[in-house]
Amino acid sequence: MTVYRDQHGAWRFDFWLDQQRHRGLCLNEKGERVTTKTAAKQAELLERARAEQGRQAGGTVVRAGDYTLAQAQATILKRVVDRQRTEEHVANLRLWGDDILGFFGPELPFSSLTQDLVDDYRNHVAAQPVRKWLGSSRTPSAADYRNPALWRDTGRRRSQRQVNNYMMHLRRLLAIAAKVRDPVTRQPVLNQYPPLEVELDRVPRRKPRPISDAELNQRQAQLTPWAREAAELSRLFGLRKSEATTIEISHIDEQAKALFFRGENTKSGHDEHAFGGDAGWKLLQRLKRQAIARRQTRLISWPGPEHFQAFLKGKKVPVESWRPVKSIDGAWRRSAKGIDGAHRFHDVRARYITSVAQANKGVARQAARHQHSATTDLYIQVADEEVAQAVAQAMARRSTVMPPAPKRRLKAVR
Repeated sequence: MTVYRDQHGAWRFDFWLDQQRHRGLCLNEKGERVTTKTAAKQAELLERARAEQGRQAGGTVVRAGDYTLAQAQATILKRVVDRQRTEEHVANLRLWGDDILGFFGPELPFSSLTQDLVDDYRNHVAAQPVRKWLGSSRTPSAADYRNPALWRDTGRRRSQRQVNNYMMHLRRLLAIAAKVRDPVTRQPVLNQYPPLEVELDRVPRRKPRPISDAELNQRQAQLTPWAREAAELSRLFGLRKSEATTIEISHIDEQAKALFFRGENTKSGHDEHAFGGDAGWKLLQRLKRQAIARRQTRLISWPGPEHFQAFLKGKKVPVESWRPVKSIDGAWRRSAKGIDGAHRFHDVRARYITSVAQANKGVARQAARHQHSATTDLYIQVADEEVAQAVAQAMARRSTVMPPAPKRRLKAVR
């Protein structure tokens, strides 16, 4: 046995196995320091057993009390990469995970995590401002998130939904740790009692509201050409805003006369088609010719801040000035001027899904590219003007003449 007391009186082990040295504090099954030589020898036996299991498994077997937040984060990232999830999804997991590790420290073991620390982190997340990405149109990398020069403080605090995203990721890390046990002692990593609680805010769920054709036509007349093209793609193909602005020539499926998304780039993880009928196919062909003429891979582009005013006036723009569109939020927001109860861009997609459902509800889920029909049902609404028109027609068929009220003799009041 190779156990000894150090200068501070703590029992330590020090042994070799297969030309590898193992050293550390002698801890009991609960992860507490031992106080006697007998207990130290027992702790060393446990460490030898772990080391042997790690050698047989071709790696190291972590002690329950040593399992860290960084190890759980690495496990999550490996899973999503192995499952070929979208770059945006992986980037979000990195963002949330880096924030958690930055607050707690990557080497913090789950055994040291307390409810007070969890509550402090929630307050920290809620107090952080929303940052705007100033880089190119590419998805920010892990290094980009840590570079303050590439972000601008908007002065707005995170919304309830954004705070929930960070707290839900902390839940994911805890769920990973809950399945980890010491291979020798079978002690769980999460041995806190009562269990840690990660509370989420109750966020009101805003149902999609299909935009009326009248409002969409009114806003189309005010939009910039590139924002108008994005709205038209969403109207005819039911695209999300992020999809409409990033569609490339390679997404066009000439045989199906539709847009094709590979599984690694979809929310569901499955290959998907988006159909737009004859009008949609004509739009795709026009945007494809335009992209080729502008030497762009994306269907939608703009001439940059230097030339966009000239382009709007009908002047010719140098080919090399065309570039991908980063955002159409400003153009969509300005087009709402003078419209009461203006709709979001996502409501253009709701209009598409509702129109498909009115024609054939059985294919609405597939056309919307949703995993669950319950999600599609949230989108299937009728625009307010259509409801008003239907009610007006129904009321017109009813008699508008009220029967005369019965005559009643009134007694004189003296």
